[in-house]
Amino acid sequence: MVKKFEDMHLDLGAMPEQEDSGPLLLGAALPTLSMDEMKEIELQARAEVEAELKEKLRADYLAKTKSDLKKKSLFVEGSDAQGASLERIQIDLPKFSDRIVIDGTIYFHNGTYSFAPQKAAVIKEIMNRQWMHHAEINGLDINEYNGRKKQDRVLTARDA
Repeated sequence: MVKKFEDMHLDLGAMPEQEDSGPLLLGAALPTLSMDEMKEIELQARAEVEAELKEKLRADYLAKTKSDLKKKSLFVEGSDAQGASLERIQIDLPKFSDRIVIDGTIYFHNGTYSFAPQKAAVIKEIMNRQWMHHAEINGLDINEYNGRKKQDRVLTARDA
């Protein structure tokens, strides 16, 4: 049989007694904050949050600036900061490619650019790998493509 809520009675005498923790003064004042104190705390919290955000922004900007300076020191165009000679390279790419993109900078096919030695090596490597890929995909002889001629001779002891 299910009892309905209306049928249930609360027996206050059956409730366990709580320990007496001392006299409870009904008129005692509990500690509170005045409006001026709350405004002061709010201003302090706002200042601390703004300082934390500003420090985070400062750290992020410092990291970005350091990264940009490192990139520029490795790849300088126009003139090298250390006085190293620049190398002029004409970008020559196979027909499936029209550009090389390094660090967000685009170098177009048939364009001539001046590069610092480190970047020149990277550009040459990219161009060479694209031409090797082109030769392999189109079934060309890679050795002939690189200027090496096939040798039909067999070397003997007399040739040494």
